Amino acid sequence: MPSYALPPHMREDVSMAVEIFGNKARVAILGHLATLAPGEKQTRGQIVEATSLEPVLVGRHLLALEELGLVDVDQPPGDRRGTRPQYRLNRDKTEEVYKTLGAHLGFLVPRSALDVEAIDEHLDGLRSLLHRD
Repeated sequence: MPSYALPPHMREDVSMAVEIFGNKARVAILGHLATLAPGEKQTRGQIVEATSLEPVLVGRHLLALEELGLVDVDQPPGDRRGTRPQYRLNRDKTEEVYKTLGAHLGFLVPRSALDVEAIDEHLDGLRSLLHRD
């Protein structure tokens, strides 16, 4: 298996953002959870049904997203056997990681006074997507 080295200029928070948003299954899960009303939770089975991903894959990625702080769960890890934990998007953390990646790519850094308005519009769109009522 190949080993990947981080470019010397890539910070750890940027690397984490790439790890999250560079995975189609994780983006599908986050995208689905973002469509729910703030605070609304779903079980793994509901997420599987909504995303059409394999249950084992959803479980593995939900655990990773939880460990990274992007998904909150209503039960602690050791108390889940025989239960149906419910998951919800941590909107603030997801937006923070998204902004980190955007800033690294130069999308959130104003290049001139004219870009500030476009960036504000982009952030307003992102906020409305993440904070749907």
